[in-house]
Amino acid sequence: MINFKLYVAGCLLFTLVSCTPKQQDLSQAASNPKISSLKAWKVHSKVAVRSQDQGHNVLMQWQQNNDKYHIRFYSPFAPDSATLEGTINQVTLTTSDGKSYQSDDPAKLLHQHLGWSLPFSRLNYWIKGQVAPQSQPTKVIYDKKNHICSLEQDGWKIEYQEYAKSLGQDLPVKIYLTDGQTIIKLYVTDWKK
Repeated sequence: MINFKLYVAGCLLFTLVSCTPKQQDLSQAASNPKISSLKAWKVHSKVAVRSQDQGHNVLMQWQQNNDKYHIRFYSPFAPDSATLEGTINQVTLTTSDGKSYQSDDPAKLLHQHLGWSLPFSRLNYWIKGQVAPQSQPTKVIYDKKNHICSLEQDGWKIEYQEYAKSLGQDLPVKIYLTDGQTIIKLYVTDWKK
């Protein structure tokens, strides 16, 4: 009986150790080269943004081609939509009423005109399961397949809850982001080139 208990305890310990994510040296928190080479992509996703007393649920179509992007936020049941397009240096937000606003800061435009706080300059990397190169992360945890499962960078905590095979590699499909005030949930329904 004692041998059986030791066997069960050993199996449980082995299972716990093998499922425990590993934390990598932050100075070596490099991105997967295959994902880093993904410069042109399209993603369709459901997005929920919650901050203070506001909440928004929208669909998002994001097309990225190197430094150029075109992002459409819309709801299938409401006429409101918004389009964000630009480059590193210039961005234009166009709302459903036809008004356009320009800036060099997409996060500022989204916050001023839609009330959303999105870490836009990092989201291009985080959505692909990468550390953003603009700054050093404070914490990165990888799973056994070397996917990032948890990341803390620039005051944001990002949890990758699910990956799926797409475009010949594992890409995130469920992502949870929070900075303590804003909560963003992304559910990617489709990755394309």
